[in-house]
Amino acid sequence: MFAIIVHHYPKPEHMQDFRAFCVKVGDQLRDRTEGLLSIEGFDDPPNTRLTIVSRWESSEAAQAGVIRLRAASADVGPRNPEWSARDDDVHTLVSF
Repeated sequence: MFAIIVHHYPKPEHMQDFRAFCVKVGDQLRDRTEGLLSIEGFDDPPNTRLTIVSRWESSEAAQAGVIRLRAASADVGPRNPEWSARDDDVHTLVSF
């Protein structure tokens, strides 16, 4: 199994817009992306961030899924760079 954890840092005034965007992208991926086991979003108020956790069958499935994620992002409308206070943090994990 393989996991991707992404921390997004929206500006407070764009938190709702960013959250809605993440939900739409997740909905596009869920049940339509081969190898995706789950994708969930979490609020992290103390750190003013949104965290997305996706679990995949393999790193290869995740790599293919990132291509699908980019297409889904374009389908729901582009992510507005003005929403972000800083760059995302992306972490990948391999199960043992």
